[in-house]
Amino acid sequence: MQSLPRSAVRLLPGPFLDAQATALEYLLSLDTDRLLAPLRREAGLPPVAESYGNWENSGLDGHTLGHALSGAALMSAVTDDPRPKAMVERLVQGVVECQDALGTGYAGGIPDGVRLWQRVAAGQVERDSFELGGAWVPWYNLHKLFAGLLDAHRHTGSDLALTAVRRLADWWDQAAAGMDDDTHEAMLRTEFGGMCEALADLADITGTGRYAALARRFLDQSLLRPLREHRDVLDGMHANTQIAKVVGYQRLGEVVDDP
Repeated sequence: MQSLPRSAVRLLPGPFLDAQATALEYLLSLDTDRLLAPLRREAGLPPVAESYGNWENSGLDGHTLGHALSGAALMSAVTDDPRPKAMVERLVQGVVECQDALGTGYAGGIPDGVRLWQRVAAGQVERDSFELGGAWVPWYNLHKLFAGLLDAHRHTGSDLALTAVRRLADWWDQAAAGMDDDTHEAMLRTEFGGMCEALADLADITGTGRYAALARRFLDQSLLRPLREHRDVLDGMHANTQIAKVVGYQRLGEVVDDP
């Protein structure tokens, strides 16, 4: 069985089309400058708009941009409205501007993120389930940008989005080159979203084995090992954290012979 591409399907009038229209209306109500504000702040660029509030200015700064990128890319594929693609293009360009300003390939809204990742890469991985190096789930946050850029490439054909997500992956590849496997594994005690899946997707899209190797480093052996042994260790574990890991295991298995 082979699924149809999203661009080949359109909804007829009814409750599902109504729901799609409501989602599109909300998505387009978002201000791209406000979504980009945390990334511009962390890149040292002058502000052009105020960040959104709540989680967007209290530790998870910037993660909504990734969700908006994914949503706009998907809306571009399933509707004939040109506005979602224009939104994707604006957001991707804004991310690239932040990458250019920092010059390392990194971009993100995590507060004091540049210094945070320098500490983590140096092996300072003090962590618990939802905090790494004093930051609130930074990999979970950054994964949303990886996923959004990948969706922008997949569903709108944006070459710039693919360039941006490759720059992000290359940044971490270089930053983590000196981290031994035990330290990298220890970092994974903090929720890290779908980073294994995103890097496996990138490896598949580009045919680059180096990205598959990066994805392997996001295999949390504390969960994978007992699953391979058919042991249930899930009692008391945060479901949202573990499901993303297992999806990543499956996706990496599609990309490489022996994940």
